[in-house]
Amino acid sequence: MVSGFDKYFQIVRCFRDEDLRADRQPEFTQIDLEMSFPQEEQIFEVIEPLVKRVCEVAGFEGKTPFPRLSYAEAMRSYGSDKPDRRVPPMHPAEDLFPDLTAHGLPFMAIHIPKTGALSRKERDELKGFGTERGLRVFDDPKRLDRDFPEAMAKVRERTGAAEDDLLLLAAWAGEPKGHRPEETVYQACGQLRLFAAQKYNDRHKLLDPKKFEFLWVMDFPMFEWDEEGQRWNAAHHPFTSVHDDDLEKLTSDPARCRAKSYDLVLNGVELGSGSIRIHRRDVQSEGLRGPGIHAGGGASPLWIPPRRARIRRSAARWHRAGSRPPCNDSGRRDFDSRRDSFPQDRAGHGPDVRRAVDGTRAPVEGAGYCAEKPQ
Repeated sequence: MVSGFDKYFQIVRCFRDEDLRADRQPEFTQIDLEMSFPQEEQIFEVIEPLVKRVCEVAGFEGKTPFPRLSYAEAMRSYGSDKPDRRVPPMHPAEDLFPDLTAHGLPFMAIHIPKTGALSRKERDELKGFGTERGLRVFDDPKRLDRDFPEAMAKVRERTGAAEDDLLLLAAWAGEPKGHRPEETVYQACGQLRLFAAQKYNDRHKLLDPKKFEFLWVMDFPMFEWDEEGQRWNAAHHPFTSVHDDDLEKLTSDPARCRAKSYDLVLNGVELGSGSIRIHRRDVQSEGLRGPGIHAGGGASPLWIPPRRARIRRSAARWHRAGSRPPCNDSGRRDFDSRRDSFPQDRAGHGPDVRRAVDGTRAPVEGAGYCAEKPQ
């Protein structure tokens, strides 16, 4: 940005400093792209042709433009923030079954086409899978058709389910959980949807590995609630820009505050993610200071866990070391990563680091320029 380049990319060897997952390896190579003062539309215009060309080189088809879903839409339709669109989406049905819907939580219809008639054992397995995740699963279509004929007719019309398709209805069995309780229901139903789709893929063959369904998921939550610490944490990282329409929610309703962050998803796998950075100091300060709201009320500074902060500032490292970096002839402090670096775990703890990133306090003493040019 300072040198006049509006964007650049680098191919980076990375080590994943987080809990391992089945589809993530600890060491990997990524394309890291940075742009100066972009909006999301510009990001998509750069990334989509790149991904399409990569697909062509590999012998696959990548159709552009990629569809886009908000995080809320993805959770409501697929129960996941990285949905696999090869399988039909879920559909809300609480308006059709008010007597079966508890606490105002979602009541979802799950449709898996061309599975054929399932045995009682197979249905019990699906029902048990949902029960383990807190769901009450209605799996007997004949009984539902008998007890709720009009509602079931509308469900079939809404989902497009045919006679040889699997149709499940699921509701939350207990009390609401969390600050976004509807997401708990969506996630459990989404897991049931994927379990059923994978189990009977040999029948419907929807999960074709050669069929690429790309998707942008946008407008992720700005914060997530930490039950152990009883405070809000940054969901992506604390420098992600808040949605323009949600500035007032930073302190009044953090649970509903959306961020300008986005993921590129392919067949249920997150290929990449990014965000628009905050460019206003007042918003950054409010984002770090205001959302740290305890369950009992009252504001406190937002705690940025070391793994999320990703602090790489030399000033924080020098401050932790209790020394001052040398100055060069121009009066600016030099920092040589090979000579002067300190372990990241030392730079990532303690109040000194929070002072370095908290916009409401003075910068760490010793950062920036020397007081006087060295002799």
